[in-house]
Amino acid sequence: MEHRIHLIVCDRDKKLRERLKELIRIQNDFELIAELTHPEQFKNSKNFIKTDIFIAGLDPNQRYSIQQFFPLLSQGNNIKYFILSDVMQGDLMLRAMHAGIRAFLSKTIRDEELADAIREVFKGGIWFQKKIEVNGTHPKNGKMQDRKYYNGNGLTAQEIRVHEMVRQGLRNKEIAEKLYLSEKTVKCHVHNIFNKLNVTKRTQLMDYSLTSSGL
Repeated sequence: MEHRIHLIVCDRDKKLRERLKELIRIQNDFELIAELTHPEQFKNSKNFIKTDIFIAGLDPNQRYSIQQFFPLLSQGNNIKYFILSDVMQGDLMLRAMHAGIRAFLSKTIRDEELADAIREVFKGGIWFQKKIEVNGTHPKNGKMQDRKYYNGNGLTAQEIRVHEMVRQGLRNKEIAEKLYLSEKTVKCHVHNIFNKLNVTKRTQLMDYSLTSSGL
């Protein structure tokens, strides 16, 4: 039997919540766990146990509102956090990725692609709707090329996850346990990351940001 993906939707905008609820309702493998208006309502909730994906809208008037997710991200649970935003700026998306957000998409995304993104993130993928410039800058025409995955340094989705955990100070054994991998596989990922980021020491990797602006 296919595992149902348990989701929480969170946004102040009732129209967005209703849209997400309808999308969840018509998908056979999606199940709505709760409907919230602010991430704070989810802290210490019993729904932590059941939730696979927490999908939330980002307030366009609060540039640093990603910080509202920090208390949830620090809980150490296996929930994957997913953002829909009116603002698709590279620096904001990088901040989200470094914080541990697994997906960042426009609120205008088609429902079919949104459903695909939810499934991909549930399987462990990272889905950013736009290409992120590594140095935090944008092309002269102000547009960014559509792309499913962030790969400014050629890192795979799994390598990005490993990189994030190394920056958090986790050792290979701890990373292996969290990602359900062998320690040998993690060591291989770390070696590949060293090569792609042109570093030679783990301490360099811990200090390395995927953007030169240090977001």
